[in-house]
Amino acid sequence: FFFLMIRRPPRSTQSRSSAASDVYKRQFLPSLQNLTINFSQCSKIDDDALSALSLGLDNSKVEVLRLYFSACSEINDRGTTRFFENLASLKTLHEFAITLNFCDNLTDETLYSFSQFLLQNKSITTLIIDIEELTGIS
Repeated sequence: FFFLMIRRPPRSTQSRSSAASDVYKRQFLPSLQNLTINFSQCSKIDDDALSALSLGLDNSKVEVLRLYFSACSEINDRGTTRFFENLASLKTLHEFAITLNFCDNLTDETLYSFSQFLLQNKSITTLIIDIEELTGIS
């Protein structure tokens, strides 16, 4: 069982987003192999938080990653593109599951960045994708 603790950024940092990113960059999860994150109905999760999360996983040994995003109104293509770019460093990832439901700000650009992530990460042997009610997808 694993808890991901989110710490507050240092007070001396000017930018909220850069402070969050710096905090996550310092966190190293060398022994974590299986991670499930559920962001369902999280209207406060935005692009910067999503990017910081992926930076926090950099250099970890995660083998199984399951992400659930449902009705996340503050996430858009900019955030998902950075997220997938940052996840490309996970060379131990064997299983990846992602759910994107009712995230109205996502478009074809998100699917493109996801496909680029898959092309770069050849270690994935199990892939689960659940996409429902993304009105920006053509």
